[in-house]
Amino acid sequence: MTPTLYLHWTATPYDWIRPGHYHSIISGDGRVHRLHDYNVDLPAHTYGRDRNSVELSCACMGGVPDPWTQPPTDSQLNSLCAEAAAVPAAGAGARIRSRWSG
Repeated sequence: MTPTLYLHWTATPYDWIRPGHYHSIISGDGRVHRLHDYNVDLPAHTYGRDRNSVELSCACMGGVPDPWTQPPTDSQLNSLCAEAAAVPAAGAGARIRSRWSG
C-alpha cells in the first residue's frame, strides 16, 4: 500500500527539533533534519493516521500569543517542497494529500 505524505507545522519555535513526532523537521533556516527512516511508522502524531505515512514538518507557528508571528520561512517552504518531492526516491513512494494540519 502506498503511504500518505502529511505536511505539518510544529506550533513551536524555529529551532525545535525533536525525534519521535515527525520523520523530518525543517528548521527556520531551511535545514532538513531527517530524524526517522521514511518506512518507519511513528505513533506520536496525526491521530489515527500514523500507520503507513510519512510526516514532514516545518518548525514554526510557535509565536505567543499569536502563532503567525513565527510563520513558515521561505527557506522552510522551499526545503519542504524539495523534501516532499524526494520522498518517493527515498523508497517510501508516498501519495500526497492536499491538507495541512498543525
